[in-house]
Amino acid sequence: MFFNIPVKTTKNEIRIKEITNNNLFHILKFIETDDDVGLSEYFNNLVKELVVNYNNLNYIDKFLVLIGCRVNCIGTYLDVISKYEVQTSVNLKDFYEKIIDKLNNDKIIVKYQNFIVELGYPRDIIKDFDIYDCIKSINIDGNVIIIDELKNNEKEELFNYLPMSLNIELSKKYNLHLPEPIKLFEFYYDPANIKFYYFDYKTESVLELLKFIFKDNLKNFFYQMYICSSKLNLPPSEFKKLTPGETKVLLDNYKKEVDRHNNANS
Repeated sequence: MFFNIPVKTTKNEIRIKEITNNNLFHILKFIETDDDVGLSEYFNNLVKELVVNYNNLNYIDKFLVLIGCRVNCIGTYLDVISKYEVQTSVNLKDFYEKIIDKLNNDKIIVKYQNFIVELGYPRDIIKDFDIYDCIKSINIDGNVIIIDELKNNEKEELFNYLPMSLNIELSKKYNLHLPEPIKLFEFYYDPANIKFYYFDYKTESVLELLKFIFKDNLKNFFYQMYICSSKLNLPPSEFKKLTPGETKVLLDNYKKEVDRHNNANS
């Protein structure tokens, strides 16, 4: 099954495949083990796997793709419960409009000494931001270098050549270009205090938001797999091929059968 979501780079909707239980298992595993590097790499690779006709999405587009997966494959609403057991339901579909409407053109031209640098939003969701991830092209004394056309060792050699003062200037111009943080949702941390969650364009903040949105207990995942295996004769290997939506249908039908059986015998 496929679904469409809006993204910024293509200025229209893109087509996406559903995630599987196996995808969800890896996400939960990385979150529970606090492996942010592994999780960010997995998210970036997962987007490439899910998007039909993938073409150079930036990290904000990837964030929207993953929100789309959460909405369409797991559920539209995120239930946030504080330690005081105050519950708030967040509509994740609202994220699309709030983020896309506020985004600026991501093309930034910086002229410094003999350099002309084109910056844009980073390609990948990463834990630690580096301004070099934002460089799209560099013009050095009239010689234009397209970063995406370089191999990794060539990029490293080029970036080592650039003066630190240019790095500082690029970071300053990039941060000035970013829009104001967007308030995505709020919830009552306790009965008297509200906590706000913002989209602030920092790659590390995007990763933290994704962890918050996808977070669940691995025990719940394994319990569902156990029920499907022991009660529905579905091997774990087949369970991981299912989508979360398909799993929910199976478990809901199983619960109805159990309830009917219990009512008949009561």
